Amino acid sequence: MPADAVGVVDRVAQAVADLVVEDVGELVAVGARRGCGGLIRARLGEDAQIPASERFSTASCACLLLLQAAQAEGYGAQWLTGWPAYDREFLEGTLGLAGDEQLVGTIAIGTPAVEVPERDRPDAAALLADWHP
Repeated sequence: MPADAVGVVDRVAQAVADLVVEDVGELVAVGARRGCGGLIRARLGEDAQIPASERFSTASCACLLLLQAAQAEGYGAQWLTGWPAYDREFLEGTLGLAGDEQLVGTIAIGTPAVEVPERDRPDAAALLADWHP
């Protein structure tokens, strides 16, 4: 992985860490040979002041900010969940998450080796409607 990519990830990770209050969400940066990424988890245990749904939403926002920051630096980035986000045995046994933690997503950051093809997307007009109170 290019040295400047490591610096980008470090800066993005620090920016996210600065934005996310402790015990709300956490970024765990990991390195790989050709890219890097991170795991975003939300701590959803008891909290008298911040509901679990808000803490999960905050961690989700951290995922989006990490994507945008990496892409703004010229790197490709993708936010994935899939089966690991819902398999408690994997989350706790393999990733070491506590029982009150939930995987919000894994973020992959790198330089695409090929042009990423556009995928079929639904027609936005078919999904939206005007609201009239």
